[in-house]
Amino acid sequence: LPMYQKEPLCANLICFDLGFDMGANYLEFDYAGRDTNRKVVRLLSILAPIIGNAQGEAQCKLNWEESDATFEFYAIRNHQLTCQRGYIVREAEEAVHNPDNLRMQEEAPTAA
Repeated sequence: LPMYQKEPLCANLICFDLGFDMGANYLEFDYAGRDTNRKVVRLLSILAPIIGNAQGEAQCKLNWEESDATFEFYAIRNHQLTCQRGYIVREAEEAVHNPDNLRMQEEAPTAA
């Protein structure tokens, strides 16, 4: 990015109090913890018109007390912030036949 585009990026990252690293072709930041005010999403929506297209995505895990976690995957495409939601789908419970094996096992085949 040219310097005139990097300055607003840096200013926004500083205003949102996020540690970041920026190079000629990349921008990285980490955020962990609660984001009840959705400041990361707000920041990405501000940056999208400046960045244009980005590789990768921001992954957010939303924990709800009454149900399983849901996920949001944010990307910057065509100068817009996009969001793709994901949900955990649980299958029926199965007995664990071998606790040393982390994967659930199919029923053991019977010898003929």
